[in-house]
Amino acid sequence: MTRQRAVAQEDGMRLLRETGGRIFFCTFIKKDGTLRRMTARVGVSKGVNGKGLKFDPAERGLVVVYDMDKRAFRMINTGTLRRVHIAGKQYTVLADPDTRWIGPKRGR
Repeated sequence: MTRQRAVAQEDGMRLLRETGGRIFFCTFIKKDGTLRRMTARVGVSKGVNGKGLKFDPAERGLVVVYDMDKRAFRMINTGTLRRVHIAGKQYTVLADPDTRWIGPKRGR
């Protein structure tokens, strides 16, 4: 039986970063407003070309992960993170009442 724990938003970001490369499952709301469940890892260096990003994802509340199903790098917005399942422990991420999620951009 999996015990569920409630954690704050900033703790959800910390949980993802501290997985130590272990595979985890998470549920979050994508930028287009749909719910997404992902199997992922952090710290993957396969396919990295050494150029890096032109911005710091942490400053924007993002965590770079490797999507195990799609075999590609993705970013998770920790502001919309809802659940994390790591090493048999399930965490529900409580939404910060001061943070407002702004929906998808119009007119793209």
